[in-house]
Amino acid sequence: MDSRVTLPPEPLKPEESQCCGQGCQFCILDIYQQELLIWQKKCEELKNCQFEQNNKMSPENYVSCVIERVEKVCSAVFLFHFKLPENNCIKYTAGQHVIAREFTGDSTICRPYTLISLPGLVTTFSILIKLYDDGMMSNIIRKKWLAGYAVDWRGPIGEYNYQPNSYRNVLLIAAGTGITPVYQIARMIIDNPEDETRVVLLYSCRTYADIIFRDKFHQLQDYWNFKEPRKPRPTPNVDRILFFGANGVVDYHGVKGVPWWGTSVFPNYPSHEGCTINLSYDLKCVIRNEKGFEEKILQGFNSVEELIDKLGNLIKDHHKRNLLCSNTEKPSVATNYSKVLAEIDAIGWEKLSSVNHDFTELKLKMYDSLNHQHILNVKFNNNVPEFFTEYPRNVNIEWQEDTSTLSEMYSLFCQEAEHYQDFWKAMEELDAGCWVLEPENPSRRDTYRKISIAPNVSLKIEVDPNHPYVFPSITWLGSETAVSKFREKILDRIEVWDNDLPINTNLERLLEISLPLKQTLDMGTENYEVTCCICYSERLNGEVPSRTCDNPNCGQSFHIFCLYEWLRSLIQTTRKQGNKVFGECPYCEQPISCNPPAS
Repeated sequence: MDSRVTLPPEPLKPEESQCCGQGCQFCILDIYQQELLIWQKKCEELKNCQFEQNNKMSPENYVSCVIERVEKVCSAVFLFHFKLPENNCIKYTAGQHVIAREFTGDSTICRPYTLISLPGLVTTFSILIKLYDDGMMSNIIRKKWLAGYAVDWRGPIGEYNYQPNSYRNVLLIAAGTGITPVYQIARMIIDNPEDETRVVLLYSCRTYADIIFRDKFHQLQDYWNFKEPRKPRPTPNVDRILFFGANGVVDYHGVKGVPWWGTSVFPNYPSHEGCTINLSYDLKCVIRNEKGFEEKILQGFNSVEELIDKLGNLIKDHHKRNLLCSNTEKPSVATNYSKVLAEIDAIGWEKLSSVNHDFTELKLKMYDSLNHQHILNVKFNNNVPEFFTEYPRNVNIEWQEDTSTLSEMYSLFCQEAEHYQDFWKAMEELDAGCWVLEPENPSRRDTYRKISIAPNVSLKIEVDPNHPYVFPSITWLGSETAVSKFREKILDRIEVWDNDLPINTNLERLLEISLPLKQTLDMGTENYEVTCCICYSERLNGEVPSRTCDNPNCGQSFHIFCLYEWLRSLIQTTRKQGNKVFGECPYCEQPISCNPPAS
């Protein structure tokens, strides 16, 4: 080995805690392994006296690029513009990134950054970077990355390959500096006159001032196929919401420990035209203490900033002087403690599960003959209790103010529990004997189960709590082609049903199959797990997809809510009959219909 050869420093291995744990395609730990292989290869070349220089930037080879200029985009976010060496260029596509290398002591640090400049064959490129206070690379960038400084880069890297007109609609979701690849993809679609894909951007950040490329995205709204839904539900004309707290005006996430006092909505922000002000009870009390101040707020300001200053100063002054409404001004529930304590004594303190600080809410427990625990929730409203249970039917508890006692109501609650023993036993047998899709976490109140029968076929069973073992009300879920054979078997063999057998056993006898159990389907489970082809999730608000395309060559499943909203959005191809909507399947474009989702 030539003693004059100096080996490059070894890449610095990142800490496990530096990985975000989100399953990134190019994890910082994976990049370290790449860097280690490149370093080992370079060292081997130097040891063997192979000094051939490769000056072309590539995914494996670093080149030094000079910073032409630096722009501050917003707080701690900077845009760096680089120029490649002479006679050097790179070609990249939207969504690709490059890797920067910096030296610290005897080690190197590498970090990936997404290219923000427009894709193509280029000799310059731009990188958007957010600097963090405790970031190793961030600290180096703050000190060194000024105009004229050279940085080592390799790339581009990434396998994302968008094809024009591959989709009818594209939803782009980003937060913070994650807007970088999203902006590239949006611009690539918008700038291609042959691409008719509609683009919808959903973007979030901490504050309004932190919006990156705000002006650029506003310019994209001039295009017919770009939409930036800046107006969140349920107030469709909202562009910005300001929240007020005891420390003055705060942003949407509020101040920890400070009560929420109101909202001000500015649909034409930064203009205050058409704004609405909604004040909480506490803030209204504060304003009432200042005579004439309410009129000044609503009529006497010329800008949003002026309104914020007025309200902020008012809140701060009153917070300091402690002029908030006293608790006596607010309605309160009077509790007769001695009466409540006497009632608990009569029932037995061992039956008390929990109680709140002012004895206005109680939870009483009992165990039935099958050793199941049941909770009776009692809430006092001006000494008149309201009762809540998890029974499948409402308990008819009539409270007579002068004569009724809590002990009597508790006894009635216990009697009702014994009435539903057969029902709960039947439901437990059903849960144990089949694969329950819904409800995800059954309660003792639930009278239905949605169970898996076969791939892409499920059955909704509604059980009568008073007669749990008789033939239940059933609804088949799946394509007509898939469920027709099961429906025919039920109709042909209904006389086989035996009221002395569990529900799942009767279903197996009727259908002449063994019901699938999730815990036994180690292989092939994916054939039973149904995913909605619109939202790509198995569950939406705890519900599995329950509407299936009747086209035998399609058979895709959808959540009722997703399909209903999809069909409603296709104004040109959708028709309505009553509440029912008719349109095309999102997957095969064959006719499909859907009732509105249950409220």
